[in-house]
This record gives sequence, C-alpha cells and structure tokens, in this order.
Amino acid sequence: MRHYPPSSGKREIGKTKRDVAPDRPGRLVQHARRALAEHRPQKALDLTDKALERMPRLTEIFLVRAGALLDMGHGRLALAYLNAGLDIHPENVDLLVERARVYLELRHFELASGDLQMLARQYPQDAEITHLMAILEEFSGNQDEANSLYRLASKMDPLGFPEPIRLQEATLRNLAAESLETILDGMSGPPPSVHVELMSLPPDELDQDESPGMSPATLGVCMRSISPPGSTQELAQDISSAPLSILLFQRNLERACRNEDDLKTLIGSTIRDELTHALSVDQRPPLVHPAPTL
Repeated sequence: MRHYPPSSGKREIGKTKRDVAPDRPGRLVQHARRALAEHRPQKALDLTDKALERMPRLTEIFLVRAGALLDMGHGRLALAYLNAGLDIHPENVDLLVERARVYLELRHFELASGDLQMLARQYPQDAEITHLMAILEEFSGNQDEANSLYRLASKMDPLGFPEPIRLQEATLRNLAAESLETILDGMSGPPPSVHVELMSLPPDELDQDESPGMSPATLGVCMRSISPPGSTQELAQDISSAPLSILLFQRNLERACRNEDDLKTLIGSTIRDELTHALSVDQRPPLVHPAPTL
C-alpha cells in the first residue's frame, strides 16, 4: 500500500469547457477521474482509451492515465505517458507536477528535485508543490527541512495539505499491537505466527532484487522472517511455517492521516491487507527477504 495526497486543484491550468455527451472526450475524462477517485484504476484506463481515440492531445487524458498506472504499480509506464504529454505541452504545470510525483515513486530523487525546484520558483505559493518538496526532503533523510515545508504547505492550504500527525513511536506500536490482536481474534482457525515491526521509512535495500523496487511511499509490507536453510527443499518446507513480520512505515502512515483515529484505522487496514495478501500466496513459492533490524 502506498499513499500520496490528491491534487489540491489550486492551479488554474488548462480550464476549458467540456462536451457533455456521454461519449465525448471531456465526459469520458470526467468519468475516468471519478473511477480513479473510487480506486478503480483499470476502469479509468479503459475510459481514457476511448478518450484518446477521439482527442489524442488532451492534457487531462495523460494525467488521468498516468495516475491510474501509478496506482496499479506501473510507475515507468506512468512516466512514459507524462513525458508524451509534455512533448505536446512542454510547459504544462499539471503534467510537470505529476511527473515529479512519479519520480518520487521511482526513487529518482534528483530528477524530482529538478522539476520541483523549477516549479517552486514559478509557483511559490502552491501548496501541492511545497508538499511534494517536503516529501522529497523526507525521503532524502532531511526531516527538519521536511517538517518546515510541511508546515508551509499547511499554511497555504490547511484542508488540502494538512501538516502530518506526529506520534511517539511507543504510541504507534501500541496502536499496531491492538489492531493486530483484533484482526487475529477475528480469524477462523489457528491464527498465524505474526508480529509487527516499525520503521521510519522503507530503506533502499528492502526489495532491491525486484523490479520495480518498493515505493518509498509504501505504508507497510508483510514478509516471512526466516534464515534461509542449506537446501532448496528445506527452504520450501520452512517458508509456510516461518513467522510473519509486518513492517509498518511510520512517516508514511502519519502523512496519510489527519488525526489519531484516522491513523488507527489506517494501521488496521494496512495490517489486514498485508496479512491477507501474504496468506493468500502461501501456496506458491514467494520471493523471501529477511526482515530488516530496527
């Protein structure tokens, strides 16, 4: 699971009157945006396919399509569509902002920094750009600068980009333990052996053998905590019985919430989703990584 805030919609970019017929490009893009907001990225892609046939140069199509692909985990494809849109509209700010967001997703921090610094000079009062700069600083390990930028973005647009909630690590651990206990109590049959670990952000080393790697905005991930035995047969036998570790990433969870109640709900849904996914793939050999030490 990952999280980025939606656009605040503050920039007056590309505002045009849309056709109202249900099969016209403008209406198709409207429906695609709604599908994206409802977490139906495939539906959004299908609608933009039709819109592209009718109006292949419409900026919003590239934006919605990139957002859908990003939600589906296809960051490189999203980047390709944004660059295609920028070939047509090289100064379109919405496309540039979305490209910076995709650069963050792909850990291309230097490229994200270049776009965001240029945008910040043009739009110094834009809350979304400032908020993305805060995320960049946080991902880069500059927490003090990130906190300063989060505060600034919140002053610009307190509803769209509130300052992230901050909790003590012990408080977050207690919330996670309570959520895990509730989820395990509600399971039928013997509960699996599982524990929760807490990290600030996903480290670069985690999931480094997969392509694409783990998003730095990931909320949590579940994996088997095993020490690989000496043989492939032993490994296959041990995977299904090895204890599960759910890693939660504190800064990403805090950034996604407005208050402690929201955070508790998000922690619970993240643990449930990751645990369900891990248990559903136990019948096929997964790629196993040892849980990192906190």
